[in-house]
Amino acid sequence: MKDNAKRDMILKAAKECFRDKGYYGSGIDEIAKRAGITKSLLYYYFKSKDDIFIALLEESLDRILNRLNESYSSDIKKNFESLLENIRSESDVLSVGLVDLFMEDNKTDMILKLSKLNFSDSQLKAQINEKNIFLYVMFIIRAVCFFSLSKKVCSHFGIAEDRAEELNKEELFLLYKKIHNFGGKL
Repeated sequence: MKDNAKRDMILKAAKECFRDKGYYGSGIDEIAKRAGITKSLLYYYFKSKDDIFIALLEESLDRILNRLNESYSSDIKKNFESLLENIRSESDVLSVGLVDLFMEDNKTDMILKLSKLNFSDSQLKAQINEKNIFLYVMFIIRAVCFFSLSKKVCSHFGIAEDRAEELNKEELFLLYKKIHNFGGKL
């Protein structure tokens, strides 16, 4: 039987590697070393680096959806704030998936897999149409970009971070409302 504590150690080490070196800069050897285990033990838990990263994305998504379900209300603004905070809390993993999405030799499409996982939820599936799928993916990409790059962009252009966040939240909220107007719930 597989030990969940070891699996969690591998995921934690992989998350650190991906954050520090990016998906393509991280290797199985480095992940195993950071986890304090052998490479063969790592392969006992995961078939590949892709499998490790997909597990990280799935866990991030599960945390986001669980927190959203716990905090869902009839107030659209409250739901938006909750979703945004949840994306912010998982942005370190999601940003690696976003970079992967734009790589020329992309084989994994991590952010698109994340969106597909979310849309496979039975409650959401009934409310999906072409418009809100596209808007939803754009919402995730924009939010992840903001949380991943805001400090660097604000520093480079001399923009106050709180002002940048306020402006970004206004634009994201407009997009969020469009998704709701097309019948989709996030």
